[in-house]
Amino acid sequence: MFSTKEEKNRQLFESISERYDLVNSLISFFLHNSWRKDLIKTLKPKKGTRVIDLCCGTGELTLSMAQEISPGGEVYGLDFSEKMLEKAKIKQIKSHVDNVTFLCGNVRDLPFEDESFHYATICFGLRNVSNYADALKEVRRVLKPGGILACLETSRPSIPVFKELYYLYMRYAVPYLGGLLTGNAAGYLWLQESTWAFPDYKALMAIFKEAGFENIFTKPYLGGVTAMHLVTKPQKKATIPLFSGKGDEVACKKRKDNEQAENR
Repeated sequence: MFSTKEEKNRQLFESISERYDLVNSLISFFLHNSWRKDLIKTLKPKKGTRVIDLCCGTGELTLSMAQEISPGGEVYGLDFSEKMLEKAKIKQIKSHVDNVTFLCGNVRDLPFEDESFHYATICFGLRNVSNYADALKEVRRVLKPGGILACLETSRPSIPVFKELYYLYMRYAVPYLGGLLTGNAAGYLWLQESTWAFPDYKALMAIFKEAGFENIFTKPYLGGVTAMHLVTKPQKKATIPLFSGKGDEVACKKRKDNEQAENR
């Protein structure tokens, strides 16, 4: 079900789930919460819609989205770590949010029908997937035409000096702090390495486009340390009727020929 990379990441998140939220807050200087809030503010999800939150972790964004689209909305939170989902379900009970369903699964093989959701979100999770293109195509499959994918992901700053300082911070400070709080410094070193190997936000724009998305909006934070992408699944083209009902077969044939030429 999971690739070698995904299984390694799954085992890591299983081992750090207990203090995952605390470490996230500390290593991001508590900025990750404001980034999520800005994602929701920019996305402006409509009430009564259906959302899938991928790589949902402990459910922070999942529960926020559920409150945003209430009443009548429905959210699914999917993650590959059972222990992370256990933490998410505890948060759900405490927050009294009842329009969320959490389930364990793989982003590259979603257990949903085509065109099931108005919105999809993924925060700090795409980099943990073994094949970005396959995952994005699967997300595109379950989105309705015109549906929006909102992605918040780590990136790499390009500002001289700050770029080098950020690398040193990620290379040494993050594994040290993560190891101090969770006992798994090697795991946080692996996360740092996978983050640095992940495409920066400009390269990620091209990956979204190749996966069939359009209207790509990007907003970097803190000099490019993190970036938000909002992308849209294209609307279906309107089908031109072959016959108008008035017997104008010549005009209808011309419209059909034009439609075929556009699809070549």
